[in-house]
Amino acid sequence: MGKARVQGIRLIENTGGGNTMTRSNKYPEFISKIELLKVILLSWVIILTPLTVWAAPTTTISLSPASSDGNNGWYRTRPSITLSSNEPGTTYWYYQPGYNYTYSAPITAADGQYIFYYYSVGTTGTESAKQQSFNVDSIPPALTQNIALNRPAYASSSVNSTRLPANAFDGDKSFTNPWNSGTSAPGWIYVDLQQNYDIAQMRLTVNQYPEGNTTHNIYSSQDGFNWTLVRTLDGYTFMLQNLLVDFSPPLSTVRYMRVETVSSPSWVSWNEIEVYAYPPGGVTLFGNVVDSSRIDLSWIASADSESGIDHYEIYNATNDSLIGSTTATTYSHTGLSIPTTYSYYVKAVDRAGNRSTASNTLRTTVLPCITQPWFFDFEPNNSLSDSVVGFPRNVVPSYHVYGYINNSSDEDWYQAYAYEGQTISLSIQVQATGTDVGWSGRKPSGAVLFQQTGLGTSILTSNAAYTVLPGEAGLYSLRIWNNNNNSTATRYNFNVSVTPQIDTLSPSNITGLTVTPLSSTEVDLTWAASSDNMGPVGYGICNLDTNIGFDTTTSTSIRLTNLSPGTTYHVGVAAADVAGNFSGPATVSFTPTSGDTTPPTGSLLINAGASTTNSTSVTLNLTCSDPSGCVQMCISNNNSCLPSAWEVYAPTKSWTLTAGDGIKTLYVWFRDSVGNANTAPFTDSILLQTTSGYSEPTPSGQNVNVTFTSIGVTITYDNVATACTTTVTPMVNPTHNPPNNFRFIRDGYFDISTDCMGFNNIAVTLPYNESYANGQEANLRLLHHSGAWQDCTISLNTTNNTITGRVTSLSPFGIGYGFGVAPTGANTNLIVLLALLAISAGIFIIRRSNSVRA
Repeated sequence: MGKARVQGIRLIENTGGGNTMTRSNKYPEFISKIELLKVILLSWVIILTPLTVWAAPTTTISLSPASSDGNNGWYRTRPSITLSSNEPGTTYWYYQPGYNYTYSAPITAADGQYIFYYYSVGTTGTESAKQQSFNVDSIPPALTQNIALNRPAYASSSVNSTRLPANAFDGDKSFTNPWNSGTSAPGWIYVDLQQNYDIAQMRLTVNQYPEGNTTHNIYSSQDGFNWTLVRTLDGYTFMLQNLLVDFSPPLSTVRYMRVETVSSPSWVSWNEIEVYAYPPGGVTLFGNVVDSSRIDLSWIASADSESGIDHYEIYNATNDSLIGSTTATTYSHTGLSIPTTYSYYVKAVDRAGNRSTASNTLRTTVLPCITQPWFFDFEPNNSLSDSVVGFPRNVVPSYHVYGYINNSSDEDWYQAYAYEGQTISLSIQVQATGTDVGWSGRKPSGAVLFQQTGLGTSILTSNAAYTVLPGEAGLYSLRIWNNNNNSTATRYNFNVSVTPQIDTLSPSNITGLTVTPLSSTEVDLTWAASSDNMGPVGYGICNLDTNIGFDTTTSTSIRLTNLSPGTTYHVGVAAADVAGNFSGPATVSFTPTSGDTTPPTGSLLINAGASTTNSTSVTLNLTCSDPSGCVQMCISNNNSCLPSAWEVYAPTKSWTLTAGDGIKTLYVWFRDSVGNANTAPFTDSILLQTTSGYSEPTPSGQNVNVTFTSIGVTITYDNVATACTTTVTPMVNPTHNPPNNFRFIRDGYFDISTDCMGFNNIAVTLPYNESYANGQEANLRLLHHSGAWQDCTISLNTTNNTITGRVTSLSPFGIGYGFGVAPTGANTNLIVLLALLAISAGIFIIRRSNSVRA
């Protein structure tokens, strides 16, 4: 019998009672008709149909909000996730394969960056897992530093050598590297912060499977043995959930923090535990008054373990208006008015758009420079003698000062004067960069009050205080230094206060202020010493026209330098004691005058005097000499200097020539310290030649001109029989030595060739640089080498700096001048004859010009 091709069969089994059960199968082979009849005899009803393919269920996801509601693609609101299947069955979801959760109700997405997987299992099969990427950050930026990061940690147990307690304090919040006890609750973990802090907040990232109700107790301790319960967390928790715990008021004087899991459906485990110290704001703000119109603000970088810090916003605390924003941790507020009190606070903003709570408020008064605090130096140059009289008193309520240890040998000194009974209080905070910073305090006698190292490594903050005893009044010094020679620049902040304030009387007024001129840019100021009822005084010197201080000193004289000649200055001097009381100012006016009216002399060389270059990038060598000192220069590609082009004088400079082959001339002007500048520029030229030769098509005809614009060469044929090509190659050196008593000038060599036919005479016009003629421009000659050098000159144009010769053939040419003896082989008769022929042919047009005719 034949065979039937069956794609699929449906078997309907008669089970009695009118009921049937349908089965489907796939038959890829041919089935004989007899075999089909056998199936029927076995009580099966066979219906031959195309096979029905049963599809797996399809799961859809919907989010609320439907798209990110923060910045940069981040959700600031933790979205609600709803999953729906198109047929009955069970829907599952998970973050990590193998840790599946059964979906029963909408899920609130966890914070972080991760992939969310989901699928359904139905009567028709299992769906392949789908995925949805999430960037969720619902938590504002954290405090200044996570003080638990990489600190020593201990736990009740660990499941293996890769799931240790340190994993919960390593900054990695993902579920791939947690601490895992390997046991069910109860279980505990704690961290040693290595010094005492006031704790404001904890953040715990859950590592838990399955999800469910948990209870966790949080403890604090000063010694690691006696623990105090500070918070209990009860609730439904799940993988990657962030638990935020605020302590208000902050936990005082804490070194150890412990988390004990009392009950949980899974093994005791944490992805990450973070601890943050007081103050509760996102940043701590410090400030330095720079001058009467500028205040510099600074803060240590905030932390955000989810989306990361995007920028900081600086606010006016008086009306909560935004002053500005920056991605740095410093900000200069300029254009200030005097006398005005300014109040600031700063907020950190993460990439999702969450804002931290406000920093501390910093209030600063900008005073006229005659009464500004002059008493400290940000970088006192590694010398106690350069340290200052005291600390600024215009930052309220505390003196927040910041500075930097910039290199391996850097150290900073500060001083404050204190009377008997006053207390000097100091606190310091050091950036963690690996640099070991030390600090120490000294009495006026030099005796060490305290000394501590390890700041910025094992310790980040420290405090010190001392009450002055009878007989110990004087300048107390603070030294901050690099203790381990680390080369990384490290910032420090410190606060200082000297209390109570017991000096309210001002020093005596300044008298005897005189001016002694020294030069056009310098004067000496001297005055009589001021006196004070309790202690020493310092002096501030102020430019009353700009309200900016010149300098401070503890002596009764000062030299003012870098003044502008011919400018009238109005200067004030005032005394101040260490308590910040100011005397009345003395004022004086003066006008520095200049005796130097001579401009600088100098020179310019391109590529050390090279004649040619194949690159537009060149190096300039510049020399400048002047009794008052060269301070500025102006370089140009043309014979003009724009006011904006002046720059600080330097002996070398990289420069880019203008594009296009040819002779390039640069110009430079110099200016001295009293304002004199040369009117005629110093120049140098160089031939830019990016190709070995320049070729131009030459048409047929009579009196044919071929112009090489980029190099300033013109060739004129009296006749060209057929179209051809003319080639000019500028050369660094001549092909043959010059004749006796003759000298070629720089950049005056050209090799000219052609394949043209039918000409009798050719006029060749070449450019030259008059600065290379050594004063012999009127005597320049054009030589043509045809077996020997021959003088072919017929005209010299000193206006356009070109020279023209006439020849009967093309070969090397050179421009130069003689020493009173005609060059060997000069074809004077030929030149005269050709000139007469050219005139008769109408080639030349005689005109008045600044030309010298041969």
